[in-house]
Amino acid sequence: AAADEVEAAKLLEARLARGKILRGDNPPDSRFLLHEAVLHQRVQGIDRGTYRAQLHHMLKLAEYPHVRIRVLPLDSGAHNVVGFNTGITILSMPATWPTLAHVETPLGAMVAEAPDIDSFKGIYDALWDENALDEERSTAKMTAMLKELET
Repeated sequence: AAADEVEAAKLLEARLARGKILRGDNPPDSRFLLHEAVLHQRVQGIDRGTYRAQLHHMLKLAEYPHVRIRVLPLDSGAHNVVGFNTGITILSMPATWPTLAHVETPLGAMVAEAPDIDSFKGIYDALWDENALDEERSTAKMTAMLKELET
């Protein structure tokens, strides 16, 4: 139990640090691709207020000029067709550093670097460009979901 609390504290600290980076001076350009299912999914014991706060937070982030959020609609099966059914983070850095991918798997996280991740990057770009709602429609989708939670 104590180890779980320590791990939870570390995860929270990391999330808060990432949030500061997005709101700080010289923030990185960031793109977030969310499957619509994660916006609908509910966890037992979590109240509606928590979900409202999360949607408010995402909508606030979407206002930053360096943050782009797109939603992959429920009726898009593209993520399954290409085998993209897990969390992935692609980190592009200055030219002297390799592009990295952090992939969540059932066995734990995996980190790989370019050129080994070119297929992941290609899948992400295709989902972003061809299958996801644009930013305006994504924001409208999240706003509509927020209104549903407020009733």
